[in-house]
Amino acid sequence: MADQETGFAPENITVKRVGKDLHVSIEGDPLDQPSVIIEDFFLQNAELIGMAESGAYYPYISSNGDDDNAVAAMLLDGESSSLVLGRRSFV
Repeated sequence: MADQETGFAPENITVKRVGKDLHVSIEGDPLDQPSVIIEDFFLQNAELIGMAESGAYYPYISSNGDDDNAVAAMLLDGESSSLVLGRRSFV
């Protein structure tokens, strides 16, 4: 994920599973009007990642501090979740 203006990933997003697709709303956008729809996201072994200002890539994780492992790929149909850009970069 990357913002078109900055080229960097938004810090906070909300995602919703709609069938096989992942609807992504950037912070401040309504969930019923997603900013991005990733078709067939749940048919793949996919992970949602973003590039930070440092140039490193980070996975999006649950904004609930209790579970750093909760990711978009674990959503059931119709469920939504708030995600934040994680702190552990990909090597």
